[in-house]
Amino acid sequence: MIGLLGGAVGLLSGAVTLYDRVSHYRPYVSIYADLEGRTARAWLRVTNRAPFDIFIEKVDPEPNDLIGFALQQTAAAMADVITKKRVAAVIKPMEAAELLIVQPDKFKSERRPAEQIKIKVRWYRQHTWRRPLPATIKTSINDIEERMRAVKRAIKEPLIG
Repeated sequence: MIGLLGGAVGLLSGAVTLYDRVSHYRPYVSIYADLEGRTARAWLRVTNRAPFDIFIEKVDPEPNDLIGFALQQTAAAMADVITKKRVAAVIKPMEAAELLIVQPDKFKSERRPAEQIKIKVRWYRQHTWRRPLPATIKTSINDIEERMRAVKRAIKEPLIG
């Protein structure tokens, strides 16, 4: 009986250690929209929950032909989206990086609005060789566009309270 209990405690300890090494402090990923003038923009927010800086080395949408990401709203950043240049950022503890979600015009004719898009944010802690599991979120073009419509409706029809 004691051997069985010891084995169970050992398995539990191994599971906690594995969780800590692989996915503890994984950043939180969310999609939101806001208005800039009369134009709604969609953003991918990556929030660092760790007590140390993290490095976002790559953001991969799957399939990768529907959307792209930019750190800025400049023409050069939009060109980087079309050429699939890698987006990277360092995020301080308890802060967030916001990446503009871009739907390049060349892909709009072949859009698949209801198709699921899985966004993987590949990250790691600086000064370590381990690459933890990527933070992921699932969405679609319809979901992103609904968020942009909702932020426009909220401005047109403010809550009365």
